[in-house]
Amino acid sequence: MPGQKIKKSILTGILALFIWLPNKAWAQEDIDVQADSALLLDASTQQVLYEDNIDEVKPIASLTKILVQYIVLEEIDQGNLNWQDQVSISPFLEELSQNFELANVPLFADQTYSASELFYALSVYSANAATMALAEHIEGSEEAFVYRMRDLVASFRIEDAHLVNTTGLHNSFLAGRHIPDSHEEDDNTMSARSMATIASRLLKDHPDILDYSSQSFYDFETGYGVFEVENRNKMLAGLSHEYPGVKGMKTGTTESSGRSFIGYYDGGNGERPLLALVFNAGDLEEEADRYKRFEETAKLFDHGRESWQVENLMDSPAWADQLEGLPVVDGQVDQLDLEVKDQESFEFMALQDKQSPYQLSLDFDPAFIDDEGLLQAPIEAGDQVGDLVFDLDPAVNYLNGRSKSQVSFPLYAKESVSRDNVLVQVLQDFIDWLKNIF
Repeated sequence: MPGQKIKKSILTGILALFIWLPNKAWAQEDIDVQADSALLLDASTQQVLYEDNIDEVKPIASLTKILVQYIVLEEIDQGNLNWQDQVSISPFLEELSQNFELANVPLFADQTYSASELFYALSVYSANAATMALAEHIEGSEEAFVYRMRDLVASFRIEDAHLVNTTGLHNSFLAGRHIPDSHEEDDNTMSARSMATIASRLLKDHPDILDYSSQSFYDFETGYGVFEVENRNKMLAGLSHEYPGVKGMKTGTTESSGRSFIGYYDGGNGERPLLALVFNAGDLEEEADRYKRFEETAKLFDHGRESWQVENLMDSPAWADQLEGLPVVDGQVDQLDLEVKDQESFEFMALQDKQSPYQLSLDFDPAFIDDEGLLQAPIEAGDQVGDLVFDLDPAVNYLNGRSKSQVSFPLYAKESVSRDNVLVQVLQDFIDWLKNIF
C-alpha cells in the first residue's frame, strides 16, 4: 500500500539511521618495544593503548614491593601505623642489609628506624632488608605479611599471582628462611596485566605514593652516619634518563626477571596521565642494555603523548543534526526534536590522524512508537523515548580485559506532542483509505 511505502521509507531514513561518522581510530598501532612484555595505559581510565604479551606469567622481582607500599599506606590511613613508629632490626636483617650485591641500605640491630625512614628506603632505593623490617613490624613475620599480600591481590581479582616473599628476591637469598609453603628456588611471579592492575590500584587508592617514588635522592640515617642513595628509577628529575613528568613508580631486577620497570607519567600541561610497564627489557648480561628499560618506557610514553588524543563522542556535531524534526504520527504536530542531556559524555583515547567509522543509530522505546516504528503521540516533554547508540569499531579495550563496543545515551523529548482529536484521526484514516483506492 502506498501509505505503508511512505512510512517504510521514512523508517529506513530515520529510525534505522545508520550514519558513518568519520573519527579517529582507537585501535593499537604497532611500535617496536624491546621487552618480553610491554603495556601502556591511559592511567585515568585504564584504557589499553599498547600491549604485547601481557598475560604471560613472569618473575616480577622488586616490582613486588608495590604491594608492600600499598599495605603500608593502608596501615597509615587506618591509623594502625604511624610514620614515627620505631622499627626494630633482627640480626638476620642486619646481616642481609649489608649484602650490597642486593639493593640495601645498612641497618643495625642495636638501632631502631622510623617507619618513614624505612618506607623511603623501600620506595627510593628498593632496599630489601628495610622492606622486610616493615613487613615484620606490621604483621609480626614475613610469612604473615606474604599471606596478607596474597589476600590483597585476590581482592583485586588477580588469579595468576604466585607470591612467596615481600621483596621479590629469589628465595635462595633468604638463607633458608623462606616461608613454609615455598621452596628455595621460588620466585614471585605474575603477568604484566596483573602487575599493572596493582599499580593502578595503588595510584587510585593511595596517590600519595608519588610523594615517595618521585624522590630522586634520599639521605638515610643508619645510626652510624648518612647513607646517600639515588633512586633506581633513572627517569626522574636530575637523573641520567630524566623524562619530564615521570613521578614513579618501581624498578625490578633479578637474574630470572631481567630488568623490569613500572613508570608513571603525570600528564602535566593538560595531557592524560600514562602508566607504562616493561618486563625484561634488553639483555641483562649486556652493559649497553643497562638502561634499556627506561629507553623502552620513554618510547611508550612518547607513543602515548604523540600518537593518541582524548576524544568525546558527544563532541561530534553530526549526531545532533539527526535529532531534529523527527516525524511523529497521531500528533497535533508532525515533527519532534530530541535531545541528550548536557552531562552525558564518553571519553576515550583515539589514535591521531587515523580515520575509522563508528556507526550511529536511534533505538526507540516500543512504548513510544507505532507498528511501523515511528514516534507516536502523545509524548510529554522530558520523556525518555529511547537511546542514541554508538557502535564502536574497533572496540575500546581496558586493562581488566573488558571492551566497550557500544555506548548509549538516553534520548529525551524536547517538547510535548499531544494526540490528535479523535475526529481528526478518523478523517485522516478516511483520506488514507481513499488514496489507497484511487
